[in-house]
Amino acid sequence: MRGGKKARKGSKELADLQDKRRGLQHRIHSWCQAQLVYTPHVATMVAESATLDESGMPCVEMAENTPLFLPSSMPAHYRSLSEMSRVCDMEK
Repeated sequence: MRGGKKARKGSKELADLQDKRRGLQHRIHSWCQAQLVYTPHVATMVAESATLDESGMPCVEMAENTPLFLPSSMPAHYRSLSEMSRVCDMEK
């Protein structure tokens, strides 16, 4: 019986983790939509970082590994643009 109970607990933990990842992915998606309003240059970075599988479809990554493209992580040539100065200051 012990092994069965432990297996169920493992399954529940995996399901809980999956729910948390789904929630985080939803929040990240919402963040990205808002981010594009203030930092439209992120769209280029997102497109450049997208990985495709063998069939050409975007790879699904775990939510916790999704890049957020915060201003501080953007290349210097983006951060130095005049329209980016306010957004970069906000992150500080």
